[in-house]
Amino acid sequence: MNSIFKAFGVVSLLVCGLANAAPTPTVIELGVIDNTLTTLERFQTGEFIDIFNFQVTGGGFAFAVALGTLGVPDFSFGVNLGAGVLYDAAFNVLVQDLDGSDGLELFSTLNTAGTYRFAVLGNTLVSGGTYFVGILPVVQSIPEPASALLALSALAGLALLKRGQTTA
Repeated sequence: MNSIFKAFGVVSLLVCGLANAAPTPTVIELGVIDNTLTTLERFQTGEFIDIFNFQVTGGGFAFAVALGTLGVPDFSFGVNLGAGVLYDAAFNVLVQDLDGSDGLELFSTLNTAGTYRFAVLGNTLVSGGTYFVGILPVVQSIPEPASALLALSALAGLALLKRGQTTA
């Protein structure tokens, strides 16, 4: 029951401020993207909610950005970004940016392996517009026991070589 309230809270946050009925979210599956910068260009018309699902195979951190209107006079992609939310599979909000006027920049730790989501809410001019998304999850690797054993044996071998040398 608690996860239902969390899900309702995240969805409510995403649709907050929309004058009309909330648009149907578009879900984009990115798959496993450990240590890989994934960039996308999205064309939208009207109000939109895009949800980018991605998986990681271990803990680490994630950096997610979305750029629409850059705030430079006479230079716009025709998209006004409203809010961005990075959350986990249980709808726990990890970080949010509720002012997309300068783009959306989110940074958070990822405690475990699993599925995470970056949700982007915005609207476009009458003819539509393009915005750009970048997601970079950095997963901390844990060496396998065989790799650790190999590294330790190499260090032991170097120590034996050094010990065997005599000074002249």
